[in-house]
Amino acid sequence: MDLAGKTLGQFRITEAIGRGGMAAVYKAYQPSLDRYVAIKVLSAQHALTPDFSERFVREARAIAQLNHPNILPVIDFGQEDDLSYIVMKYVPAGTLKGKMGQPMELETALRLLEGIAAALDHAHSRGILHRDVKPGNVLLDENDWALLADFGLAKMVSGSSELTGSGVGIGTPAYMSPEQCQGMPVDVYTDIYALGIVLYEMVTGRLPFDADTPFAVVMKQISDPLPLPRSIRADLPEDVERIILKATAKTPQDRFETAGDLARALRAAITPDPPTTLLPNNARKKATPRLADLYTQALGYFYTEQWAKAIKTLETIVATQPNYEDGDAARRLEQSKEQVQLADLYTQAQRALSDENWMSAIARLKEIIALNADYRDAEALLKQAKRQKELGNLYSDAKKLHDSGQWQAVVGVWDHIRNLDANYPDTDGLLTQAQSKLRQERAAEAAKRQAEGRARHLSDLYRRGLTHMAADEWQQAATLFAQIETMEPDYQETSGLLERARREIASREAKAPVIQANEQTKTSRIVLPPDWKKYWPALFIGVLVIIAAIFLFNSGDKTPTPASLPDISTVGKVTREDLFVSNRSGKREIYRMSKDGNVVQWTHSPGGSESWSPTLYQGGSLVFASDRDGKREIYRMDKDGNVAQWTHSPGKSESWGPNVYWGDLLVFTSNRSGKREIHLMDKDGNVTRWTHSPGSSESWGAVMYQDKSLVFTSDRDGKREIYRITRDGEVIRWTHSPDKSESWSPVMYQDDSLVFTANRSGKREIYRLDKEGTVTQWTHSPGNSESWSPSVAVNG
Repeated sequence: MDLAGKTLGQFRITEAIGRGGMAAVYKAYQPSLDRYVAIKVLSAQHALTPDFSERFVREARAIAQLNHPNILPVIDFGQEDDLSYIVMKYVPAGTLKGKMGQPMELETALRLLEGIAAALDHAHSRGILHRDVKPGNVLLDENDWALLADFGLAKMVSGSSELTGSGVGIGTPAYMSPEQCQGMPVDVYTDIYALGIVLYEMVTGRLPFDADTPFAVVMKQISDPLPLPRSIRADLPEDVERIILKATAKTPQDRFETAGDLARALRAAITPDPPTTLLPNNARKKATPRLADLYTQALGYFYTEQWAKAIKTLETIVATQPNYEDGDAARRLEQSKEQVQLADLYTQAQRALSDENWMSAIARLKEIIALNADYRDAEALLKQAKRQKELGNLYSDAKKLHDSGQWQAVVGVWDHIRNLDANYPDTDGLLTQAQSKLRQERAAEAAKRQAEGRARHLSDLYRRGLTHMAADEWQQAATLFAQIETMEPDYQETSGLLERARREIASREAKAPVIQANEQTKTSRIVLPPDWKKYWPALFIGVLVIIAAIFLFNSGDKTPTPASLPDISTVGKVTREDLFVSNRSGKREIYRMSKDGNVVQWTHSPGGSESWSPTLYQGGSLVFASDRDGKREIYRMDKDGNVAQWTHSPGKSESWGPNVYWGDLLVFTSNRSGKREIHLMDKDGNVTRWTHSPGSSESWGAVMYQDKSLVFTSDRDGKREIYRITRDGEVIRWTHSPDKSESWSPVMYQDDSLVFTANRSGKREIYRLDKEGTVTQWTHSPGNSESWSPSVAVNG
């Protein structure tokens, strides 16, 4: 919007002379004083900001109170309609921006910077920040006198948030401090940083940070180190470069305390014997010319961190006049001595760190922090030294445990070391040796457990065989003794007992009646033994039993018989995915659903017992868990419906959760050791405990991986997670559930990925962990519903 020809208050606008992102500047005529003025009109959009009008009036009044020869004076301000404007002195010559592009003479840069610094110190002493110091806001009159303009303008348009819509503080990116770029609170150090950038541009002829976009410049202000001025202008004195680096330090507290301190340090660096006019008026009145010169030199040394020279010069001043400059010389002398002490301690600490003398490094760094908590990177170095000391102590502990043969403890200590430093060197090969010894121990323990399991199994078979003998059940006894003889031919009295059982069977078969069939007449007759009369009572009872059975079979309702159960050969191939558990009959039973949706009940548990956890065995028989004998055991049902108990858990212990792999290997959960652990039963009936959970933790719900390692659920780390135990006995934690969530019920997917249940989303859902370690939530149950216990194709 062009306001030329319009009137604001008593000012008649004649022409536009400049425009920026926050305001437009016009030349205007003031008839009452017959002069031209400059009017800065703020963009109308700012009037929409909450409380803008009140903030504009407050800031404009504060700026109008500034009265300094290096500050462009504010003549008036006002608001008309949706326009807010500030009236200032009209300076036609131009701005400092017009002189940029080539390196300035150091004396010229010093003269201009002293004027800007004086203006900033005057405003800062009255609690007013500029927030947008840059060459374009430094006006120059016909004598090149610097006038700083636009005080508080950034705050007027930004309000209390100090942020633009992009989240970056109001200002010009090329001159903004790191904290201003991040939208953090600003103070006098922000203006000092911008003044340091202006000085950099004056003496080098270019800006330190340049990029294609303002945002990229902002990121460089925050993260990139300042390009050294001497890399651009080689003849620049080192002291001037140090002054610029100090003024533009990333940390505000590392910069000059005031803009005047920056100007005085620059004069001391450029002029070896500066005039006393640089000193404050009260110092000039009471100081001799020699002390004034020394004080100026000392300030130059102080701000360029030349501590030895600063101490020598300040000691001369304090010896002559102890309370010089109201004690400032004495204070700076103590600060210089402290800096020398800090530098010496820092050097000692670095040497100790290099020599890996962690105790000495920690002591020196603690001394530094006690003197100055923000000194360089002392805090970070202290943390590093403490961590290295802890790592050294842990390595010593691992070595002691290694020497005493505590292999599991060595591995545990190394886990702690790796958590602190994944690359910590194992110079003595402790971990490799411990892992090898641990594998050997576990292999020996596994062999021992297998031998003990075999011995227990043989003992159980032998006991059961004797029991059948005592009950005159010779066929069952012979079967058990034959199994024992196959496993261990010389086991106790097995050979003699087997021979006896076989004799009894042969004797009874000889005395039994024989049915002879006549193929021609299609009739049969019973041939009795010669002494059949001795057995007539038994024969009579047998005939009655047969008659009763025939009567019951033809009497109407029939109970399920093996013949009435589904035959795999007639219903098609059954897979594990066809099976499911349901309580639709009033209790848990196993069902099968065919491809056309027909559901068949496959188990008929007697009484109040139930059946669950189905899986398939070789030949198509069904393996499942059931409590039909009063406690949980694993059973097998062939395709003719014959049910046989497969596990015989000792005492009150139980077995459940079966899975069958490679045709004849049964993997199941049992508490026969007093808590839940994973067990294996081979085709010979040998039971082996495969997991040994530490402490009171347990392991359950196992499936087999394709390399015959075991995948299972355990709470050995304080909550349910999924683990894998290799054939060498090494236990690997496979899932790492975040926070308090857990993972359980593993199954292996067809591409070797892991599918499991977890509550990491706040409720039970099914997840998949691929071979690269990426976890994907597979189910998304609506509302408060949940999904769990996945069943997918299993390897093996």
